[in-house]
Formats: sequence, structure tokens, C-alpha cells
Amino acid sequence: FGRGRRGAYSLEVEMLYEIYGSKLDGLISMMASQLGILKMEAQVFTGLCGLALTVTGFSGGNVIRAGSVSSTMLVIGIVFIFVSAAISIFALTNIKWITQMIMRDTRLWIHNMITRRDAFKMYLNMSAVSLCLGLVCYLSAVSIAAVKKGDQLKET
Repeated sequence: FGRGRRGAYSLEVEMLYEIYGSKLDGLISMMASQLGILKMEAQVFTGLCGLALTVTGFSGGNVIRAGSVSSTMLVIGIVFIFVSAAISIFALTNIKWITQMIMRDTRLWIHNMITRRDAFKMYLNMSAVSLCLGLVCYLSAVSIAAVKKGDQLKET
């Protein structure tokens, strides 16, 4: 993305410039829409993190009583989920308004917006990976605790 060899702009920049040209209102609307989608994605990740951490308050004691393996998996899961939440919150609060970035060179402005959008998406990809790893660890901990509890019920 961005500028290619010899300062030339990327194909995306050139295509957007060709489509919108001097019609900045349409271009601003399209870029705002893309950033809005990413913001919504970050809010979903933050909500899932909050839900997972809230549920831990209810099931955490049972998971910890199930032994060191499930306890370790629970703690690792919570750490990954917390990291995901932190990345998503950082992405959401790292605001720079589209109107603050407008400049006379339209191609450069498009390039800067695409660079910002792609960086935002990269943060969200990291957040998604961390959230998935956290949920896998958390659900593994709950599963181990459930199996152990089931085994204890069979013995009685």
C-alpha cells in the first residue's frame, strides 16, 4: 500500500483519484464509511472481551478449584483477552479526524488515509488473534474443569 517505486502512488490511490478526482465529498464519505466499519469491528472485539472477562467472574472459582492446568489456561486466556481489549481500545481512541488530514494534494491525502486505514486494520487483526487465543485458552480451562467435575461426580 502507499507509495511504490520512485514515489509513484499505489494502484488503489490512483484508482480512487481516477474515480473521484476533484469530488472530495464522495471520497471523504467513502473513506469515512471504511473507517466506520473498522470502528464497529473494534467495538465488537471490545464487547466480546468484556463479556469473556465478566463470565470469568462467575466461573473462575470452579476453574481454579479444578487444578493447576485449568488455572494456568484460565490465566493465559485472561491475559490474551486483556491484550485484545487494550489493542482495540487503543485503536478506538487513537482518533485523527478526516478533516484534519485534508490537504491540497489529493493523491497524497488519499495515500495518507489509506495508510491510516490499513494501520487501523492491522491493529484490529492483532486484536482478533489475541482474542481468539484468549477464548481458546479460556474455553479449554472451562472444559478441563467440567471434565474434572464430571469425574468427581462419577466417583461419588
